[in-house]
Amino acid sequence: CRNTVSEYQVNPGFSTMSSSPFEAAASPGGRVVIPAPAVTPPPFPSEVREPLLTPRISSYRSQSMQPPSSWEAGTHMVKSILGVALLALPRVFSMLGIGAGSICLAAVALLAYASLHALAKASARTGVMNMSVLAREELGVTGQAVLDMALIFNCFGMLVVYLVVIGDMLVGSPGEPGILTQDCGSRRVVLAVVAVVLLAPLVSSTSTQSRSLAGASALGVAAILLWAAVSLILFIIAANNGALSHMHWWPKGHALIGHGFKSAVELTSLLSIMLVAYTCHWTLQHSMQSASSVRERQAQGVSAGAIAASTATFLLISICSYGVFGNATSADVINNYSVETLSKLLIPELAQAGFFGIRLGVLIALLLSFPLHMAPLRTSLWQLVFRQPLQGPGLYLVTYVTLGAAWLAAAHLSDIWSVLILIGSTAGVLISLILPGLLSVGMEETLTETRGSKIRRQGGGLVLILFGIGIGAAGILHLAMYAGKTPHF
Repeated sequence: CRNTVSEYQVNPGFSTMSSSPFEAAASPGGRVVIPAPAVTPPPFPSEVREPLLTPRISSYRSQSMQPPSSWEAGTHMVKSILGVALLALPRVFSMLGIGAGSICLAAVALLAYASLHALAKASARTGVMNMSVLAREELGVTGQAVLDMALIFNCFGMLVVYLVVIGDMLVGSPGEPGILTQDCGSRRVVLAVVAVVLLAPLVSSTSTQSRSLAGASALGVAAILLWAAVSLILFIIAANNGALSHMHWWPKGHALIGHGFKSAVELTSLLSIMLVAYTCHWTLQHSMQSASSVRERQAQGVSAGAIAASTATFLLISICSYGVFGNATSADVINNYSVETLSKLLIPELAQAGFFGIRLGVLIALLLSFPLHMAPLRTSLWQLVFRQPLQGPGLYLVTYVTLGAAWLAAAHLSDIWSVLILIGSTAGVLISLILPGLLSVGMEETLTETRGSKIRRQGGGLVLILFGIGIGAAGILHLAMYAGKTPHF
């Protein structure tokens, strides 16, 4: 039969009465025309018939998971942003001043939102919500490998910094006591107990979308917000008692004269610490992977809300801590919240309670941040080495080996300032600025995209790339030439 109509020459005595679906109809001249059955064309390959806005789900993720709400995705993002880099921001503000610090923080926040916007747009156009797969399809295998290595370095470095700060809070740092007494053991022993008893069960979860982890992220955010409230109260008490430190608005101009290049490198390198705080791009991708379709506006709304809330918290804690501690603000501001310092503003009982309360709250928040960094770390590491999805016993193997390596590194490290600059100027600029910029520039235009929209998209991508190169170069130059030296501002 042909696809339309088939004609058969039949005997005039042939009966045309038929009850079949292909009932014949007699035509003049003894010809009977039989409509041919509808022929269904062979199915197209799956990659052609796949809806453009349906996310391609990685095989390691359960297909039965419920789509996350915007609240859950936003909570994960806020918790990831309000991480350990927050502890170094008060020191950044003490060096830049309130005005310059606020402007730089707002600028980095806008860059982070622009890069998240580019990722959301690329995901909506390709239907790919996995950041590594998106880099492979848009930038090739080399782009995927670079992104995987950047994710590994960033997340592993952050786990090490988390453990260093946890060790400072529990055991203490030089000149500052911790929560525990010396009878509890050395720093290495205490961190080993924390890693085995608390962190190993916490990072063994196979998903970042579960309701329990959303609740854990909410608890961590609440702990940071309580710390922000305490810092505001201390700022108000210090202002009423005339004990508020002198705060400058801008870097000291007289200190910059004669040190132009060095000061420019040091000032720009501080942006890498801010960038580390806003490097949370994989969190949105992981949180939205189980959605039935890629909603660009929803992703952009979640990103905008999370960045706005986190920036407000950064400003509150940084300015209030700078006002209370002044130029003595430490690279890890938790060390400034000692019983001796708090006793100048509070009665001894409240000072002791504030010392333990702030440390316990921040400790809880840091512990609950581990799953958000471990998930992309182990997935990227496994896929980079074995080129297959992470599942089965391999998940637990790479998780515990990575946790052990982070413990070993943290046991021999005490300075988080240089580590944060290193992470921000290498992996941070790649994840947050350069790779999203390349995606925005190289993205294929759609039929509905106007010429003006295309120019804005590609121009925004170029801005991200240029800022990423500038911040990265300044951070690397600072570590190579001026690390450990006192800045001139």
